[in-house]
Amino acid sequence: MQEQEALLEEYADYFAACEETAQFFRDHRMVDPKATPESLAVNWTTARSYRTYLVVVHLCKCGYGLQAAMLNRTLFEDMISAHWAIKHPKAAATRMAEHDAYTATLRAEGYEKHGMNKPRGENLPTYTKKQRERLDRRYRRGASGWTGKSVPAMVGFIGFIVGEASGRPTGDLDDVRVLGAAAGRTSDGGCASTRSTADP
Repeated sequence: MQEQEALLEEYADYFAACEETAQFFRDHRMVDPKATPESLAVNWTTARSYRTYLVVVHLCKCGYGLQAAMLNRTLFEDMISAHWAIKHPKAAATRMAEHDAYTATLRAEGYEKHGMNKPRGENLPTYTKKQRERLDRRYRRGASGWTGKSVPAMVGFIGFIVGEASGRPTGDLDDVRVLGAAAGRTSDGGCASTRSTADP
């Protein structure tokens, strides 16, 4: 307890800055977003990022800096996903609903496999074998996020702002490598980044 009090006192200015950042988000968030695919996707993503940010600050206050740093990757991926959703609003709206239904199906299968009662009230879709195989590939059997894309692949699709800041063309392969390394991924992001831009 004394260690935590000392921590809060030593880094009081930093924690105050964190609270100001959180307040800035609350003051500027979309309270009633327009019902467009991109605005709804971004609003959903920023809400999740806000909760993650609060947990990061809480962990730091408790002295768990390393554990807090692990969550920074989630914030980075949310930022990239939001940019991707703005660039591909129709695909984002489809993928978000598709991923939600697919992961609900995986959860139900997990419950059944281990003899547990399934959650009530879930209307699960019925997939053909071909549809299921496609979803398993796209979302890597639940290991991939709702976009179905690796971070480097999304960076390549959106032409991230690092390219503009560095004076190089947006979407430069070097930028993809830099951001991919920051996210802990290889530059090719598995096979996802080799897909055609016709499939966002």
